[in-house]
Amino acid sequence: MKQCLFCNASKLYTKSPTQLRCVTCKRTWSVSKFQRDAKVIDAFLENQTIEQCSKNLNLNYITVKKIYHKLRLLVCNYAQKSYLNQSKTFSEYDEFYYLPYTKQKNARFFLDAVGIFGMVYESWIYTLLLPDQLTPFKRLLQDNSTLEEDNEAYARYLNHHKVTHVKSFEHRLGIFWSYFETFMCSFKGVKKENIFYYLKEAEFKFNYTKERQKEILMCLWRENM
Repeated sequence: MKQCLFCNASKLYTKSPTQLRCVTCKRTWSVSKFQRDAKVIDAFLENQTIEQCSKNLNLNYITVKKIYHKLRLLVCNYAQKSYLNQSKTFSEYDEFYYLPYTKQKNARFFLDAVGIFGMVYESWIYTLLLPDQLTPFKRLLQDNSTLEEDNEAYARYLNHHKVTHVKSFEHRLGIFWSYFETFMCSFKGVKKENIFYYLKEAEFKFNYTKERQKEILMCLWRENM
């Protein structure tokens, strides 16, 4: 390694058998650890699961899990900052209720759906999780023998009354909803409280090219080492 990871200065010296230190910015880092992390970031961008990545790179599962979680947190923060810094108004918005494909054909699972609000300006997507509107309905009907029929009726009601403003049938958000559903299929079940992190990961990967994704993540990773 000929340049500092943090300031690009060329004056480096070896602090230990595994570490380099920059003369200019005084930062110290492990070359082998950074190279390992870079490989995990590549796997993350290739949509490999934690298990796949740990096996392919011969790394501890918990180590990879921690790196993936940190990457998702970085992506969430980056999306939030991008949203706050944008000056243009959103031209389209739409509501969507996510259910895994394995549950979509059974009406009794409808109340497990997660509401998502999506916005778009130019070609950039930004999403938010909606407050849980379905839990009170679930409590109300938990002893009702016609729950499945009621679920179907409520699903039609939500679809009819959802907040939406799109300019065409083949709109950008509609494409993203399909992308998100397909993206989630590679994971063997995601807890409801963790959906947000996967949503923002999908949003990030949908918004940027592979090259730009890697550029952004490597920059964020160096900033947060």
